[in-house]
Amino acid sequence: MTTNTTKEIKLCPTTKKAPTVKKDASNGRFVKGNKSGGRPTLPKEMVEMCRAATPDAINTLMSIMRNTKSNKRERIMASTALLDRAYGKPQAMPSVEEGIELTTPQVVVTLSPDEYKKMKADQDSKLLQKEQETDQL
Repeated sequence: MTTNTTKEIKLCPTTKKAPTVKKDASNGRFVKGNKSGGRPTLPKEMVEMCRAATPDAINTLMSIMRNTKSNKRERIMASTALLDRAYGKPQAMPSVEEGIELTTPQVVVTLSPDEYKKMKADQDSKLLQKEQETDQL
């Protein structure tokens, strides 16, 4: 004998509508094959209106960011919102505790023999100056 462990979700307090989405009573997950789960999509008209208002929204954020009389928190939030939209949100950096070794990138510079001799001479003269300063103390 198979028992059905599904139950309907309670009525929404604001809309008073009964949802047709069913969840498994044992684990609270959606029943397999449920097509109405997830976030509802916005109507096309609403998406078009929001996209049309994008330049105004960006101008508003920019004016808050540039306004020195604005609260610092508001300016930072506006700046962050603009940067996130322009470059995407920054990726989370792995922590050392996760066992990932962080390394410093190495820069390779190619010098001509003359440039190398000049750089070496500059370094030697700086070292000599430091030695003389420490001898004077």
